[in-house]
Amino acid sequence: CIDCDACVEACPVDACFAEDQLPTEWSQFAARNAEYFASSK
Repeated sequence: CIDCDACVEACPVDACFAEDQLPTEWSQFAARNAEYFASSK
């Protein structure tokens, strides 16, 4: 990610957000994503 926001416009289900713009109700998924990608290296 280079913070270009191209994915935001391309996502058909509005699931892409910059971390500082993540809706509160989805904040739990940020931690889950971080855990997943940290363990999948």
